[in-house]
Amino acid sequence: MHCKHLKKLDSVCRFVSINLHTLFFVFVLLLPATIHAQKAILSGYVKSLKTGEVLSNGAIYINDAKSSTKVNSFGYYSVVLSKGNQRIIVFCSGYKTLQKDINITKDSTIVFELPPLEYDIEEIKIVAANTKTLSDKHGNFSIDIEQIKKIPALFGEIDLLKAMKVLPGVQQGTEGTSGIYVHGGSPDQTLILIDGVPVYNAYHLFGFFSVFNPEAVSRVSLYKNDLPAQYGGRLSAVLDIETKEGNRKKMQRSFAISPISGKFTIEGPIGMKKDSTASTSFIISGRKTWIDVITSGIQKISGQASTIGYGFYDTNFKINHIFKNKSQLYFSFYAGRDAFNNSYKSNNATSVFQYNWGNYTSIVRWNQVINQRLFQNTTLSYTGYQYNLINKYSSDNSKFSSQYTSSIKDIQIKTDWDYFTKPNSTIKFGIGYTSHYFQPEVKESTGDFAPTVSSENNNAMRVDDIQGYVQKNIKVGSNLNFNVGVHSNILLVDGQVYKSLQPRTNLVWAIKPNTTIRASFFDTYQYLHLLTNSSLGLPTDLWVPITKKAPPEKARQISIGIGQEWRGFNVSLDGYYKKMSNLIDYKEGATFLNDELSQWDEKITTGSGTSKGIEMFIHKNKGATQGFVSYTLSWTNRQFLYLNNGLEFPYKYDRRHVLSANFSHQFNKNKELSCNFSLQSGSLLSLPVARYKSVLPPAGNLFTIPTYGSAENDFYKNLGYLPQVNNFRLPAYHRLDINYQTTKKMKNKERKWIFSIYNLYNHANPFFIYYETRQLKQFSLLPILPSISYELKY
Repeated sequence: MHCKHLKKLDSVCRFVSINLHTLFFVFVLLLPATIHAQKAILSGYVKSLKTGEVLSNGAIYINDAKSSTKVNSFGYYSVVLSKGNQRIIVFCSGYKTLQKDINITKDSTIVFELPPLEYDIEEIKIVAANTKTLSDKHGNFSIDIEQIKKIPALFGEIDLLKAMKVLPGVQQGTEGTSGIYVHGGSPDQTLILIDGVPVYNAYHLFGFFSVFNPEAVSRVSLYKNDLPAQYGGRLSAVLDIETKEGNRKKMQRSFAISPISGKFTIEGPIGMKKDSTASTSFIISGRKTWIDVITSGIQKISGQASTIGYGFYDTNFKINHIFKNKSQLYFSFYAGRDAFNNSYKSNNATSVFQYNWGNYTSIVRWNQVINQRLFQNTTLSYTGYQYNLINKYSSDNSKFSSQYTSSIKDIQIKTDWDYFTKPNSTIKFGIGYTSHYFQPEVKESTGDFAPTVSSENNNAMRVDDIQGYVQKNIKVGSNLNFNVGVHSNILLVDGQVYKSLQPRTNLVWAIKPNTTIRASFFDTYQYLHLLTNSSLGLPTDLWVPITKKAPPEKARQISIGIGQEWRGFNVSLDGYYKKMSNLIDYKEGATFLNDELSQWDEKITTGSGTSKGIEMFIHKNKGATQGFVSYTLSWTNRQFLYLNNGLEFPYKYDRRHVLSANFSHQFNKNKELSCNFSLQSGSLLSLPVARYKSVLPPAGNLFTIPTYGSAENDFYKNLGYLPQVNNFRLPAYHRLDINYQTTKKMKNKERKWIFSIYNLYNHANPFFIYYETRQLKQFSLLPILPSISYELKY
């Protein structure tokens, strides 16, 4: 056995060595020749003039867009240009465009600081491109937090994940919940990153709100049509969330209160000298529900026999230091937790039921400018997710206790490099190692009602994951750009070795100055699964590793699209096709709690899926009235061996039509009205189309007749006939939300009132349906809900 493991370890080492040599060889081949003597390098950072923070979504244009380069995720840029007089244009969404004439005589380093736009009516003149465009030329989206705050929100709670649902190709799950489904994928198939580190559970309040406090976030990027090679581990999409660094120029505080929570943020410089920009800054932000405190107090005063409580919190902390503008060290921390409990006291008996679940991340990042053309970033992180389900009962005569726990923990180290070769051309490459530790099911029970069970170490598993990637942006002529890359994984799981090479490529062709055609292709692998019992983001969802019974999920996607800029409008049309395999789901009738003796991988079935669709996006980005309309027409199917008799069936969230319209009108710099309208096909569910009586099973030990009421054979007299899975579609979902903000600037202060109405015309959207007196009835969860929120910054 020892020799067997040595052979597998040797195989892994040889595969790693071969791939590292391959990546290095590809990198060497892609390196450009030495810069000609008449060329020079201009490099530096793009930052905010107001706060001193780096801007990760900026771009540099030279000589009216004859050449250009984007900054990297840390605001660094490097461009090779001819010596002599050059006109430099620097722009970033949400900031004034900077235009500067520079005489380049040698390699130079310049930090550009952009002032923010005070309000959207302000005129923006840009030679090369429009800074307000949400989508890029590859069909992906990048949105800053100020734009997200304009989207109407439930109870005034700004939600990053709900904001993503207004984009084409992104669908929501159940009414009010935050789960997102991209191009027919499930929520676990979207990789959600905070400062480059995965977050495994992104929801509060059973999925109604996301865990990301908007006051701590600077920008959100969604990759779905084109997936860069640096990202791996999920099938469908990547949601990359960047947190703020903290104001480097002055202390700033903000407080906010909504109907369900309170928030605070404090940020500022450390050790700053007068009239300068500090080398060290910090930000701390927190959010906590307050309604649970009131309800628990009322319940105690009233002396109720039954008490119910729920609350959540999240907190973000980040500190960073710049070393002479050449390197920077970051430390960031996130923690968030939900807790739900229901207790009941009657006579001498007490029963307690509890959920609690949450995430935590700790991140250390160090980046440096090796030279003007080479930028390096190294990250060491620890992230984890855990939930506990507890049930207790005690009386004078008996006791019972059970606990169900699931967790996943990651320790990761990785390094990424950006090599700037020439205008609009960058080589990115990197390598990393992650140690995953899974405990999908830890069961413990003792007492009089159940046998003693303890399975703490029965299914714990460690997974070693080595990742590497290289990608190159290549410009051919003045109109054609394409990016080619490959992502590689090698995993050691329970003595098995899993290897993959995932090619990624995209092409952008400017057929006219304002018209582009794009196409992309990528393979993805997913080395962990999410076993879901419902759509509500409940803590009973299990993150489980790959095994022989649950091999890695695979997907291949092809997309093609066209984009057009015309008179203040950006219009795009994209089509995609995706094929998925090795998907997992519970077998019919199986759940995580209905069989204490079976392991999770004995309850699952594997299958495949397809998704295809057409997406349209129209964005108006000039004038007092701005907004966008998105529409998606799509088909998504699944096929599993032990579901629906092995036949293909539509996915539960196969929404045929999805339409979103979002508009805002700026009356002046202090008052703004925004609205959001959603219309989509109803979700699917399985309903029997007929009832029939069955022959009673023979007597004996092989069958047990269930007892319902007084008639023990009622079960067999009322069986349902289900022709296929997900055979019934709920009524169409539609809703209109509005949001009105009024801001008042005072001396060193700014206060804001936010009035919002969720579901303005009180449409009863179905949450679920049920049978009653031989009729189908609908349960609707969220009626018209007005709310008011208050924010104060100083």
